[in-house]
Amino acid sequence: MLSIGASYAQLHVQQENCKQRMKRKEVQQENCKQRMKRKEGQKSKGGQKKGSTDGRVHPGSSSPREVKTDPSKV
Repeated sequence: MLSIGASYAQLHVQQENCKQRMKRKEVQQENCKQRMKRKEGQKSKGGQKKGSTDGRVHPGSSSPREVKTDPSKV
């Protein structure tokens, strides 16, 4: 009789462990889906790409034409 109780307890523990693993997998899959949605949202926004500029390297600097036309700065 004792061995039947021990085996039943062991099965119960295995079932609980299996349920916990299944819950963890579901949570991981949901997190993965949410991350994919966020990545798709970021891609669709079309933000500025890495390395792209608007044509000026130093926006605060003056252009060469302004330096030539203003003799007081010389």
